[in-house]
Amino acid sequence: EDSAGLKAYRPDTFKFPPSRGRAGFKIENDSTFILYSIAPTDGWEKHYGKLELAGDNKLKIIFNQKSRPSVTYEVIIGRKDFLLVNEEKEE
Repeated sequence: EDSAGLKAYRPDTFKFPPSRGRAGFKIENDSTFILYSIAPTDGWEKHYGKLELAGDNKLKIIFNQKSRPSVTYEVIIGRKDFLLVNEEKEE
């Protein structure tokens, strides 16, 4: 469902087809953002940051790791069962 800079996300309760791993994220009540990326061992690596509002339909994530650039997600479609975002990484 990803295409041309757009990323699609679904809840972990969705019946995904088999794969070697999937990236995802979780947002805590205190605005902590946890990015789950696929680790070299096919498990997950967690990357922590803070979520900020960055304008209409935009969320900015500032990661705790200085080596990981901030990222802004522009929400294109936001439903309970589906999220489509345009990802803009900062250099």
